[in-house]
Amino acid sequence: MYCIKCGKQMEEGQAFCAQCGASQNAQAQSASYQQPTGVQSNMLAAIPDYLALSIISLLFFWPLGIAAIISSNKVKQFIMIGNYDLARDYSRKAKTYSLICIGIGVALAIIIGIISATTIGMYGRYYY
Repeated sequence: MYCIKCGKQMEEGQAFCAQCGASQNAQAQSASYQQPTGVQSNMLAAIPDYLALSIISLLFFWPLGIAAIISSNKVKQFIMIGNYDLARDYSRKAKTYSLICIGIGVALAIIIGIISATTIGMYGRYYY
């Protein structure tokens, strides 16, 4: 069985999640990992995980890119256990983190370009 809040795997009959402390109701205790049903398959298609964007964001700013990949991987996990609200939340987080990474990377590239151009302009092409 899985926690209804964080998705961590738990032992059967456990009343509270050891990771997040969330109370587990009777519906959650009967939930276990299953192959995607028709509804879950539709939700897999409806809720994007942004995994490709998260991987690309690693090239721009890796510390936040790792958080984007982790969030992206949690999307399918929550869909499988039927927690679509958390899946949507993590989908939004993955997209947000990825776009912030790309923005930071582009901004840093521009700043480095400006500094390089200024330095070359001040000291000439070759300086010793």
